[in-house]
Amino acid sequence: IITGGLLYMRAPEAYLSNPTFLVKMAAVAALIINTYVIERLSPLAISRSYASLSDTERRTLVVSGAVSVAGWSTAILCGYLLR
Repeated sequence: IITGGLLYMRAPEAYLSNPTFLVKMAAVAALIINTYVIERLSPLAISRSYASLSDTERRTLVVSGAVSVAGWSTAILCGYLLR
């Protein structure tokens, strides 16, 4: 976040008008929110086996994992495109 802020300060007008930058920031925001979700789910994930979880609990873990994969993939791709 610090290095991203420093890069942004270099040319804020150019970044704010770039759709790729905005998509990357949305992905980073989703990842930050997902960090809090993962923190809440960690006790559940380590205390019981996946097979013993309810459908809702399983779905929540899978969605959190999917958000993580999609968020990191998007952030990395957008970072590459911003070079």
